[in-house]
Amino acid sequence: MTDLDALYGNEHIKKILNGSGNFSSFLIEGPDGSGKHTLAHIIAASRLCISDGEKKPCGKCLACKKVAAGMHLDLLSIDPTLPVKELRESLDDVELYPADGAHKVYIIDGADRLNEQKQNTLLKTLEEPPEHAVFILATTDADKLPATILSRVQRFNFRTISQDEVAAHLRTIADAE
Repeated sequence: MTDLDALYGNEHIKKILNGSGNFSSFLIEGPDGSGKHTLAHIIAASRLCISDGEKKPCGKCLACKKVAAGMHLDLLSIDPTLPVKELRESLDDVELYPADGAHKVYIIDGADRLNEQKQNTLLKTLEEPPEHAVFILATTDADKLPATILSRVQRFNFRTISQDEVAAHLRTIADAE
C-alpha cells in the first residue's frame, strides 16, 4: 500500500502529513515493526508522484509504480554503515538535478548508526539542501542524533499499537470484506 491508509494506529502522523507536507527533511522514530519503512516510502512516493490529482501518492502513475517496485531513479537509499568518504560522495550528488522527476529522495534507514563524523557530514547537507532534495531518516533511537540534526527535520514518532487495537482493526477489515 502506498498511501497513508497503510498507517493504522498513528493518526497524529497522518494529520501532520495531510495538513502540510511541504517539509524537505523528516525523521521517523519508532520501535522495530512500527511502520517507519512504510512511512518513508509513502513520503518518497508522494514527493515523486506525477499525478495531476490532489491525492499524492496516487499509486497509479508511472512514478508511484517505480517507487513501489524499488526502481525509481530519484529514490536513493544511503547505508549508514558506508565509510565517511562514500557517504560524502553520495551526498555530493544531492546538488545534481533529479533524473526522472521534480525531487530526489534520500532515505537513511538506521540513522542512529551514523557516527559523529558521518552525522556532521549529513548535517552540512541538511543545513542548506537544494529545493529538489528530500531527506528521510529512520531510527529506533533519535537520542543518538545530535540536536543540530533534530532541529532541521520534521519528526514523526511512532507508537506501538496494542494487541487489542490490532485485533479490533483486523475485525473491521474482515467485516468490510
